[in-house]
Amino acid sequence: MALLPLAVVSLSSQAQTVPLYHVGSHGPEVAILQQDLQDLGYHPGGITGRYTLKTRDAVRLFQDNHGLSADGIVGPRTKRSLTHAMDGAFHRVWGVMGAFPLQSSDEGRAVLTLQQDLAKLGCYAGAPDGVYNALTAQAVKDFNLRHGLGHTGSAGLATLRAVALAIHGEDHAQVSQHKTTTVQTTAAASLPTAIAHASSPMVLGYYVPGQAAWADLVAHASQITAIAPLWYSFKPTGPLNDLGASAAVTSWAHARHIAVYPIVINGYGNDNMLQNAALMQQDVATLVSLAETAGYDGFNIDFESLNNPDETGLDTFVAELAAGLHQEGKKLIVSVGPRTSSANGYHVYNYESLGSSADYVDLMLYDAHDNTGAPGPVAPLAWSGSIVRYAEATMPASKILVGLASYGYDWASTGSVEINDNQALSLAHQYGSTWVGGSTQEPEVVYTVNGVTHTVWFEDSASEAYKAVWVAQDHLGGVALWDLGEENAGVWPMLQSTLP
Repeated sequence: MALLPLAVVSLSSQAQTVPLYHVGSHGPEVAILQQDLQDLGYHPGGITGRYTLKTRDAVRLFQDNHGLSADGIVGPRTKRSLTHAMDGAFHRVWGVMGAFPLQSSDEGRAVLTLQQDLAKLGCYAGAPDGVYNALTAQAVKDFNLRHGLGHTGSAGLATLRAVALAIHGEDHAQVSQHKTTTVQTTAAASLPTAIAHASSPMVLGYYVPGQAAWADLVAHASQITAIAPLWYSFKPTGPLNDLGASAAVTSWAHARHIAVYPIVINGYGNDNMLQNAALMQQDVATLVSLAETAGYDGFNIDFESLNNPDETGLDTFVAELAAGLHQEGKKLIVSVGPRTSSANGYHVYNYESLGSSADYVDLMLYDAHDNTGAPGPVAPLAWSGSIVRYAEATMPASKILVGLASYGYDWASTGSVEINDNQALSLAHQYGSTWVGGSTQEPEVVYTVNGVTHTVWFEDSASEAYKAVWVAQDHLGGVALWDLGEENAGVWPMLQSTLP
């Protein structure tokens, strides 16, 4: 992972970037706010996406009922109070859609997926907010009636199977063939594997604090299922170093049903903790406690520049941290360097061991060539495919995250530098580019300035589509974007059309 210089952002400065909603505001976030108010029994004047006087009055009433200043403006405090109220009023459920029945009073990612799927099928007209509200129940009832599944507004497994089939393009006759099936178990295994998994692959966005990353997160929150903010590192002496963790960002993400897995790095090569059992035990306890007190969904461990002898220590640390987090209902993501077999690649990353302990393993499918060596494709297709195939042979496919790079490199005799997608695309527009197919499938730009020839290779949405499609084909866990704010705009519609 090409880590950028750390941007340390204080809680107070980050909190100021959380949007305020007031009369005159408009957009999908306002629609979700209105839906939340409606779900809590307030009356915002419809789900219009426009912050009207009726919406302001509903907010004022909510604020008055919860001991807040009744100014009719939704800022961080009001938003946190809304989130707590929603969590208290509805039952939080976990897992992908299709793993268990859904019904009124449920809340969570599975409900959000159901709402989004019903909207695509023309049954749901509200603002998808992940809450099984009256509008969702009516949409489910309409869907059930249309497909011969009864008059209920609850989404049993037969309904969820029919929704998945309809989304995947099977005609109504095929869907109806499933209506007589009686499902006796609530396990995900009761559904066809492709349907059970395909509803909600993870879209993990790595978040390096800064204005571009924040704007990107806000703009694409509806597609992002989890973020991994660069917030922590281990000091060589053992203690955890706070790089700018933000409770405001955590609250904002959770209010939009986005999981938060802060990145913990090892301080660029520091392996003291991996060689010291006492430090390891202390650091595992620190992270497990922090996940609970800060309300994180878990952590993303990204240890780099390690030596091969660190393999055993990393395996032990990940196993113990995963066990501790799992006891608290939290999850663990581990980022790993590329390996194509047990005999080559970064030996410190034991795919089999790490994959057995962690919930997800992010394959960093980039830097096949970087600015420390000769020019070449950043993530050639054949090379990336070999890494994925090796991972599939060593761990469950559902744990694998396909790492997508939003950058490239500009090589020149005068010096080579990393550039982001948009800088690379600008050069491509100015000087032209060549698409290198075959085993590469990546764009190349060659240009000359002041007598110096430059060679640019980078990943764009077209090259990344070849890799994202593996998620659908092989039922992988999802994709991981390094990093938000650096990618080109085409990535988002590509993911929308490629992921199941």
